[in-house]
Amino acid sequence: MNPRVALTRNSPKVTTFFMVILVIGCLYVAQTVLIPVAVAILFTFLLSPLVVSLQRRGLPRVFAVTLVVGFAVIVISCLIWFLTAQFFSLANELPKYQENVAERIAELRKTDSDSLFSKLQSFADRITRAAAPSPERFPRLAPPQQVEIVANDIWNPLPIVAKLLPIFEPLVHAGLILILVIYGLISREDMRNRLVRLIGNGHLTQTTLALDDVGQRVSRYLLVQFLLNCAFGICVGVGLHILGLPYAVLWGFLAALLRYIPYVGPSIVTLLPMMFSVLMSDSWTQPLSVAVMFAILEGANNLFLEPWFFGKSVGVSQAALLVSITFWTWLWGAMGLVLATPLTVCLFVLGKYVPQLKLFEVLLGDEPAMTADLNLYQRLLAQDYDDASVIVLEQSKVLPSLKLYDQVLIPALLFSKRDLAEGQLDEGDVAAIRDAVRDLAEEQGFRDATKGENISTDIIQRVPTILGFGARDQADEVALAIFQQVLDPQFCQLEVVPRERLISEFLEQVDDERPRIVCIAALPPGGLAQTRLLCKRLKRLHPQLKIVVARWGLQAQTEENRSELFAAGADFFGTSLEETAQQLIQLSQSVRHLVTAEAAPLPTSEIRSA
Repeated sequence: MNPRVALTRNSPKVTTFFMVILVIGCLYVAQTVLIPVAVAILFTFLLSPLVVSLQRRGLPRVFAVTLVVGFAVIVISCLIWFLTAQFFSLANELPKYQENVAERIAELRKTDSDSLFSKLQSFADRITRAAAPSPERFPRLAPPQQVEIVANDIWNPLPIVAKLLPIFEPLVHAGLILILVIYGLISREDMRNRLVRLIGNGHLTQTTLALDDVGQRVSRYLLVQFLLNCAFGICVGVGLHILGLPYAVLWGFLAALLRYIPYVGPSIVTLLPMMFSVLMSDSWTQPLSVAVMFAILEGANNLFLEPWFFGKSVGVSQAALLVSITFWTWLWGAMGLVLATPLTVCLFVLGKYVPQLKLFEVLLGDEPAMTADLNLYQRLLAQDYDDASVIVLEQSKVLPSLKLYDQVLIPALLFSKRDLAEGQLDEGDVAAIRDAVRDLAEEQGFRDATKGENISTDIIQRVPTILGFGARDQADEVALAIFQQVLDPQFCQLEVVPRERLISEFLEQVDDERPRIVCIAALPPGGLAQTRLLCKRLKRLHPQLKIVVARWGLQAQTEENRSELFAAGADFFGTSLEETAQQLIQLSQSVRHLVTAEAAPLPTSEIRSA
C-alpha cells in the first residue's frame, strides 16, 4: 500500500487518539469543577421524574422543583448528620473490643508448634529481626540538641485557613451542586434544545427523539437503581438490628452506597459487618448469621429483583463496567468510584442513540463486538480455518441454510473484494479466502439434509436447467456454487459455468444448450459494466431467454443498478440469495408448465383435421 495513502487513511485515527488524551487530561485537571457538575447532572436525572409527576398534578414547575429539591436536601442533611455521629461513635468504641479480638485470635492459634498460625508467626518474627538495624553496623549517634521555640507576636492566619479549607471545600461543592440541580430541573427543555442545536445539525428530528428517549431511559434506570439500593440498605439495616449488631443504620447506608460497585461492592458490604461482628461478639454464631443474611439478600436481589425491574441487562458489559470503575476511580478518586456506574450507563445510552457518541456503545455494550460475518472474515484473514468452521457451525444452529449463506458466507466474499479493490489484500490472499468460503459452504452442505434424495428421476428431468455464470471474477463463481447448494433440485437445477471460460465460450454454450433461464452473478463492488454488456449480448442473440441478475450484498444505489440492468435486457434483479431463489423457482415453474404443454400430444380431433 502506498505510505501516503496509509497515512491519509490513518490520520483520523491519530487525531481521535490525541483528542481522547486531551479530554482525559481536561477531566483530570478540571475535576474540581467537573465532579460537582457530574453529580448535579445525575441528581437532575434522578429527580426529574418526581418533578414531572408533580407538574402533571397541577403544580407549577418552580414550586414542584422547590418542593422536590428541598425534600432531597433535608433527607440528605439528616442522613449525613446521623451517619457522621454513628461513625464517630463507632471509632470511639473500637478500643473496647480489643479483648474480643484477642480471644478470637487465641481460638485460632493452636498450642503445637506445627500449626499454620505458628509457622506464619515464626516467619514474621524472623523477617522482623532480619530487617532491624544491628548496633555493630550503626555507631551511636550524638545526642540531639535542644531546640527552643520562641513565640512570635505577629498573628499568622494561614494555619487557621489551612485547617478550615477541608471544611469549606465540601460546602462550596454542595452549594454548586444544589444550584446546578435547581437550574437543570427548571430549564431542562432549554438545555435539551441547546444540545439538539449543538449536535443535531441536519438531523433535528432524529436527535430530538433520541435525546428524549435517552433522558427517559437514564432517569428511569437511575431511579430504579436508587430505589433498589435503598431497599437493599434498609433490609441490611433491619436484619443486622435483629441480629443484635450495633450501628445497623451505618452498615445499611454503606450497603446501599457500595451496591453501585459490581462484584467488589457486595464483597466489601459483606466483609465489613462480618469483621465488626467478630470484634464485638463472644462467639462465631453472629458472624455466621450475618454471612447467611447477606447471601440471602444478594441472591434475591441478583436473581429476582434486578431481572424483574430491569428486564434484560441494561446493556453494559460487566468487564467494561469494571474497567470504567477503575478509570473513574483513578481519575477522580473516591467520588469517581461512587459515580462510575451511573456515568457508565449514561455514556452507554447516549452512545446508543447519538451517532456522534457511537464509540461508547461499542466499547461499553455487552453485545458482540463484531457480527458473525465480520468475525468469520477476521478469522479467514488470520487463516484460522478451525475457528471459522466453528463460527459457521454456531450460526447454522440459529439460521436456516439460505440465511446462513446470505448473511455470513457471502459477506466474507464481499469484504475480500472490497479490500482487494482498496489495495489492502493481494490476489493470493483473496484466492485463499474464496477457497475457504467454498470449503465452508460444502462442509455446511454435508451437514444439511440431502436434498433430492427421494426425488424421482422423472421429476428431475422435467425441471429446466439454469445456466449460472459469474460476470467478472472467481468470487462470482464461488457465490453461484454456494447458491447451488441451497436450491432444491425438485424446483431448480443450476449448472455453474466455470469462470475460466471466455464470454464468447459461454455464449456458444447458450447457443448449444438453449436454456430457458440464465442467472448472472455480479458481486459488488464492480461488475456492473460487465453484467450490462453480457445482458445486451444475450438478449440480442436470444430474445426469449429469461435473464436473472444477482447482485448479492448490494446496499447502495440499488434502484440505479436495477434500472440500468433492466434497460440492458435483464428480466429479474435480486440483492439476496433468498430473493433470487424465489425468482428462479417462479421462473422454473412457469417454464416447466410451458415445456409440458408443448410436449403434450395433440387431441385426436386436431390430428384428424391435420
